[in-house]
Parts: sequence; C-alpha cells; structure tokens
Amino acid sequence: MSNARISLTLDKRTPRKGDRFTLSLLVIFGKKTWFIGLGTKYTIKEYREIFEGPPTAETLPHKIKATSILQKAESIISLLHPFDWVRFKSMLKENDTNSKPISLFLDDRFNETIMSKKANGQISGANTYKVTLNSLKKFRANAQIKDVNPGFLKEFELWMLNRSNGNLTATLGINMRNLRAVINAAINQELVGIDYKYPFGRGKYSIPHKVRDKRTHTIAEIESLVNCIEFLTPQEEKSRDIWLILYYCNGLNFIDLLQLKWENLTEDSIVLFRQKTKNTSRNNPTPIRIPIIPGLRKLIDKHGDKNSPYLLGYLKEGATLQTIHNKNKKIAKLLNLNLKQIGRRLNFSEPLICKTARYAYATTLKNKGVPIGYISEQMGHSNIIVTQKYLSSFEYKDLIKNNSLLPQ
Repeated sequence: MSNARISLTLDKRTPRKGDRFTLSLLVIFGKKTWFIGLGTKYTIKEYREIFEGPPTAETLPHKIKATSILQKAESIISLLHPFDWVRFKSMLKENDTNSKPISLFLDDRFNETIMSKKANGQISGANTYKVTLNSLKKFRANAQIKDVNPGFLKEFELWMLNRSNGNLTATLGINMRNLRAVINAAINQELVGIDYKYPFGRGKYSIPHKVRDKRTHTIAEIESLVNCIEFLTPQEEKSRDIWLILYYCNGLNFIDLLQLKWENLTEDSIVLFRQKTKNTSRNNPTPIRIPIIPGLRKLIDKHGDKNSPYLLGYLKEGATLQTIHNKNKKIAKLLNLNLKQIGRRLNFSEPLICKTARYAYATTLKNKGVPIGYISEQMGHSNIIVTQKYLSSFEYKDLIKNNSLLPQ
C-alpha cells in the first residue's frame, strides 16, 4: 500500500463563529481520512489570501507557520513504513516543542528575502528575486531547499535555456545567483540540517556567466555628443544633457541623479552616497565626491529646479522608495528612447542609453591613463574587480600606438 498523503485544508465539517473554519492537516491513508486541527480559524477568503494569493507582511507569517508544520508532518510520514496513525500523532506532538516555525519551501524563503530587501530600500534587487521566484514556480512548483541538488540546478538551467532558444542570457546567471543567495542565507541561519549537501561549487554545479562584450562609446563619439546642436525636439536635447550630467558625475546611475538634492552640492563639488550601497555596506559607506567641472556647472545651471529640494525636480519631498523606483523606470525609459535616436543619427557604434554613461566614464579615464584604483573609488565600487567589469578594451588606435613601441 502506498504511503499516506497529507495537505493543508480548512475543515469545513463544522462551521465556527463568523463563517470561520479550523485550519487543519488532512491526512489520507488508503480509504481513511483524518483531520488534525492546528488551532487557527480562517474564513474561506482569508485562507485564499494567505495560501493562494501574493504574500504580504500580514499573510506571510501565517503561511510560514502552517507550512512549517506541514513539512514536519511530511518528514514524519517519510519515516513510517508502513504508515501508523497512532505513531504519527505521537511523533507530530513531540515535534510541536520546536520553537520558531521555519518554512523551507523556496517560495517562502524567497518571499522573506523580497520583503526584507523592499524594507531596506532595495527595490530593484527585490524585483530580480521576484523574477527568479516566478521562474522557479513555473519550473517546479512547491520545491523545497532539500530538493535543490546539482541535478535540480542543471534541469533548471536547461529549462531556462529552452525558453531563450538556447541562448545564454544574463537572466540565467542572475536567477542562479539569487537561488544560491537564498540557500546560503538559510544555511547561515542554521535552518537546514547538517545532512544537506550544498549543490554549488567545484565538482557540483557551476553558475554559467555571460561575458559582457566590453565595448562602449569612443572618445570621438562622446565629443560629437557634447558638440551636437541639432535636435528634433527639446526633449531630445534635455535627454542628451542628462546623459552628460551622468557622465560628468562619475558615471552616476540615473536613480542616484533622480534623488540628488541641492543640499548635496557645495561650491565646487557634489557629495552623495550611492542608493545601491548606502543601505547595504557592512561598515559606514564612503561618500562619493564629484568635482563640479565647467561642463557640469553649465548643465546644472540649465536644468536645475530651484523650486524643488531635488536638483532635477522630478520628485516631491517625502517620496516613498517605491515611488522613486517607479519614477526612475518611467523617466529612464523616455530618456533612452530619445538617446537611442540621437546615437543613431551620430552613428554611434553602440546604442546610447543612460546606463552607458557609467561605462563611458570608466573607459574614458582608463584610456587617458588614470589608475583603476582612482576610477574604482570615484565610482563607489567596493573593489577594483567590480570596476574592471565596467572597463572597455583600449581603443584600437591606442593598441596600434602601444604595440608600435615593440622592436620590429
């Protein structure tokens, strides 16, 4: 006879006050059925919100508490061959002495991480974890940490490759790194048993890396952008100017420029903390100091909004992190549409978008002989290795010049 089956359900045999029903474990073994009440009562609507709807700060603790009991019950059933109802109840009662309920279902671990990142202001990071979670749920619903082994990871990789027509995409690496981070966090919190075999690393599963083609705008292209005076619309000209502000501001990310306030400006410089690192650095994050060169001063005078506490005036005082994130996506999208058009007219070798200002800043200084250590510090990177990912190869004319020094 097959082993018992168990699930969470509402025991609707006896309605309670307020149309509530007892949350129970439903155990089925052969033709026999048992209900084990878990001491909590929900309406049908509440049950669906907690166990079928998107997680919230209010519903997630309820789900984790119930699913942790379900996992204990499943573990006990796996030990009972054949299944014995009396022994099962006794062993489940013994397990009730465990203190804090912890769910090891991947969706619960991911949802806790997502809410933690949102609370910490890491909206973009939270969104990437949400994308990974959605992919995992489509690949294998209700998977637990114990299910994640090298075979699981390889199958997940093949599943994602099939969805991208066999192309190695950046999303694959992001999803795998997010999954690894969630598992690492569970291990660090001692949520998994010592018998769990870590699936990542040499001889196990290695995360594939999509190598970014390190090409960006040449100095000649940037000079043509600076000197451009023909625009189809005023919005195009402003988009060009904002790209140059990002470029002059040490390759600043647009979300940081969006939140830049007049109070960050001194007579000759801008001092700020990057949004990406100010809430995540273990120690006190180091502020970035940006010298206000004449080209930057001219653009600040041209586009600075003196009626707003924010330099560009796109935000209102007291804007929430979610509002800032949404505004960033909306404005950056419009800027990029204009920038791409400008880049095409100027025959840029690479698409011109807000993000390329960061790569262009790093590469321009490198090609001018500026030490990577200086570039790394000015970009607010934690180490030089991070900076090297932004650096394009030397321009071809420099390769010819340098190699011509060789005896021949």
